[in-house]
Amino acid sequence: MEIGRNTLCPCGSGKKYKKCCGATLNVVPPEIGEAKYFEFNKEIAYKGEIGKKRKDFCLRYIENKKKAYESILQDTQKEAVAKGDTITCSKGCSYCCTQYIVGSIQVCESIVYYLYQNQRVLQLFLDKYPIWRKEVGKHEELHNKISDAFHEKSIYQKYSARKDQLLNEWSNDYTRLNIPCPFLDDNLCSIYEIRPLSCAGSFSASPKEYCNPSSLERGKMYRNTPRSYFTSEIEHTFYYGSKFLLYETNVPIGVYEILKRGFDYLSSILGLSGLSKAAMNDPEVKMIVKSYIAKEG
Repeated sequence: MEIGRNTLCPCGSGKKYKKCCGATLNVVPPEIGEAKYFEFNKEIAYKGEIGKKRKDFCLRYIENKKKAYESILQDTQKEAVAKGDTITCSKGCSYCCTQYIVGSIQVCESIVYYLYQNQRVLQLFLDKYPIWRKEVGKHEELHNKISDAFHEKSIYQKYSARKDQLLNEWSNDYTRLNIPCPFLDDNLCSIYEIRPLSCAGSFSASPKEYCNPSSLERGKMYRNTPRSYFTSEIEHTFYYGSKFLLYETNVPIGVYEILKRGFDYLSSILGLSGLSKAAMNDPEVKMIVKSYIAKEG
């Protein structure tokens, strides 16, 4: 369900969506050239009161994510052994890395934090993202159908069995396009330890070739829902805004938008409209803004 920009905002403010939660707030001062956006957003990301809360949130979320992933792997291996199967997933196999990767804004924020601590991986992603986005753009209609469906499901929590079936079919169609994930580095996931939840719960118990998107064989899969290993408080809470924040997006796009637009992008999400103002009004952040404007001047 797409929200029209001229319709009343669903947050109940009484304002039009484009003037409220759908507004683009232009956090980066116009005096700072666009080439500096990535650098600027990285520098202010964890500065000031909001920045500290943001960093603390990411550290807690990543810690819980790693623990959950260890439990998922152990439980899945036990289940497979009990049924006489062997998990065949191994390092260097990336057949499943062509799927549509959906994740919460919490997942995206944790990945951004990881990238900021790993410059080589950050640059790798920034180099590969435009190539990936161009390939996805060739199938924009399919991509948008999947994106809108996940958005509707996460925000409105209303979904028909028929729509769920269509989403599954569209997702399979996307996987068969065989577009490599922009986080891949020589067939290895560059963010493996904090990869999205949608990547961490699927395991193959068949020959690896069966996982090839072009294979006619259907492999045996074990699927463990990562969310079942998180409490609602861990999975949905955020460092700003509503107590529970439910928003899912395409992970590479969400991560890239945070890297490029920072608090501007985050503030466009339903429930986070005041985030940019709170972050940018912090004295520590204001000093950084002044220094950037002085450099540009």
